[in-house]
Amino acid sequence: MGCGIAAKIAAAGIDVLVYDSAPASAQRIHDACAEIFAEMKSGGVMSSDESAAAAAHLHVASHLGDLATTEIVIEAIFESLPAKRELYQRLEHVVSPQTIIASSTSGFTPVELFEGMRRGGRFLVAHF
Repeated sequence: MGCGIAAKIAAAGIDVLVYDSAPASAQRIHDACAEIFAEMKSGGVMSSDESAAAAAHLHVASHLGDLATTEIVIEAIFESLPAKRELYQRLEHVVSPQTIIASSTSGFTPVELFEGMRRGGRFLVAHF
């Protein structure tokens, strides 16, 4: 799900920074997004030049702290309420108070997800 979201945003010409806590995830992320760009190209959604441009907008973060200057974070981790809450708490210490933190969940309500957060008003659910 995360690479699909990132690829769609990158295809719109917006720089995207993807973070995955799994060790050595950078190549897997690039490969998964490249596959999505190839599908978009073969489906006539984008040209070869547009595919290359989209790929140039995709970047991989090696540490959660690399997200410090982002304006919006879209979380797309597995559907575990404790894991999501732990990530949001960590993000609150990394990103600016103005950064929007969104979840791509389809299984939890915003109230469940963002309970106990310091700045709950900046959280939202954005299911793709």
